[in-house]
Amino acid sequence: MTSRFNRRQSAVVTLVTCMVSGLVIGAGAAPGGGAPGSSESCVQNAGDLNRDGFADYAVNRTVNGASIVYLVFGEALPATAHPERHHGRVVVLRGPSAVPFLCPDPLASVTTRALRTGGNRQAAPLAESPIGRPVSYTVVDLDPLMPGALPGTSSVTARINARGEIVGHFITADGEHAFVYDGNEVRDLGTLGGRSSIARSINDRSEIVGYSLTGEFDTSGLVNEAFLSDGHTMKSLGIRWSSAEHINNRGQIVGEMLVQPNLNHAFLYEDGQAIDLGSLPPLGNAAHSVALSINDRGQIVGESNTFVTGQQSPSARFDAVHAFLYENGTMRDLGTFGKVCASFLGTERCMDRSSATGINSSGQVVGFSTGPAGGTHAFLGTSEGLQDLGTLEGGSSFAYGINDSGQIVGGSQSPSGAFSPFLYDRGTMYDLNALIVGPPGDEPFTAYAINNFGQIAGNHHLLNPIYDSVEEGRDFSFLATLGTTLRFEYWVSPRFRAAPCRGLRSRPQLQVRIGATTRPGPWLPVGVLRSCDSTDWASVSLRIPEDQRNTAARIHVRLQQTGPLQDARVHLRRFRMD
Repeated sequence: MTSRFNRRQSAVVTLVTCMVSGLVIGAGAAPGGGAPGSSESCVQNAGDLNRDGFADYAVNRTVNGASIVYLVFGEALPATAHPERHHGRVVVLRGPSAVPFLCPDPLASVTTRALRTGGNRQAAPLAESPIGRPVSYTVVDLDPLMPGALPGTSSVTARINARGEIVGHFITADGEHAFVYDGNEVRDLGTLGGRSSIARSINDRSEIVGYSLTGEFDTSGLVNEAFLSDGHTMKSLGIRWSSAEHINNRGQIVGEMLVQPNLNHAFLYEDGQAIDLGSLPPLGNAAHSVALSINDRGQIVGESNTFVTGQQSPSARFDAVHAFLYENGTMRDLGTFGKVCASFLGTERCMDRSSATGINSSGQVVGFSTGPAGGTHAFLGTSEGLQDLGTLEGGSSFAYGINDSGQIVGGSQSPSGAFSPFLYDRGTMYDLNALIVGPPGDEPFTAYAINNFGQIAGNHHLLNPIYDSVEEGRDFSFLATLGTTLRFEYWVSPRFRAAPCRGLRSRPQLQVRIGATTRPGPWLPVGVLRSCDSTDWASVSLRIPEDQRNTAARIHVRLQQTGPLQDARVHLRRFRMD
């Protein structure tokens, strides 16, 4: 029979009896069915390897000096396990694949009799080192949740807030309708009276902005107006012929509005008033502009026509649209990577184009720009200028969103010419399709927004990151070659932040233990979780003693919880060894 362990049995394991290839493995029984070998055995709590909510266990057996590990799963097997090794809910590991789950101290192996008396040594999973490893994602397809969606059509996401709420639009029999996804269901936001509405942004207070037809008609056509919604009631901002593109957590709204026939300008809406932001020179306010994003400091980015006349030949036509940053009452031209020119019927036509699509709290700007090499490339704009983010080895890329950690999302061409969603993190552009776990399906075409936790809105998808984590009774550990300093980041789960924190004499701590696999070092505090309402990642670093550097070691991370706080969970990411 297959032993079924649950989370409450991690402290004392009384007996492990596993059916593997028809042979019973237990005290005194040798794997392989031969004469009894060594009775040395070790049972470890391996954590929830297949993420089904049940604890999984590693049963170590040493036979004639060789180690064999049996992974015993509480429920279903993980998708990454080898099918040929499946026997019920047990996976057999030998050789290098067994190493991460060996007993913490081979010299202190215990027998199953010792396990019955509470001698169990526990360890966290060691399947893969997180150092340099990109985060994986699960996908939620929002299309099946759309109420009244026209069959065969697909929705489009636009932004995601800190709560994981997403806005966008989908197709109904009446036309396009704005929607909000609250993590459980999709709500149709309706319109301002016309047949169409599109939601463009949502802030952390769940305030939504976008634009909608009103049902009115004038000499310019069907009237379109910017709206503000609380997720239930949609109200016009009262700006005829306008669209709202973004709203920050202070309630400031940016977009574009008609200022005179055939001319739109970027605007900032606050305190019930719309402020015309103008446009870039040389034509001053006679050029078109649109504001696409605003951070909580009031910095605004977007794009503006500049209409520069070409100079390569008298007959050249030169169209220019430049990204801008607006702050302190001034619109600043962010420039481009350069112009692209081509001849058509004897006339040279050039384009010098860039657009700033997002800005984070520290003022980092993302967008895309043309360049002299051809194609369009995503960029990161800082005080030092525009940094080319490159592509997924294709011709073009476009950046649309950035969070406060500097993670950037967008879409890029691959060598085949097809577009894929990308995540740019710490100097590397990742194809998000390659980081998605689960069954194959309709993969996202591009990614439009990312929140500070790392959730991504892409086309009609929500991508949820899978982080390593620690909580009371569940550590995390891995093998690594030690360098000078171990660094990583942590995020306190919302349920912990909601717990009462003020007035506590003691605080929960993150602790790290580093040392040789046969002689682990002491637990060292690396982070005191002082804030209960933080929505940011915190950095942790631990200096490695000189005598341990350049050696292989086992690294453990745990949460030492003290005081009345309960159910703390801490997510971990961005492990690196300097």
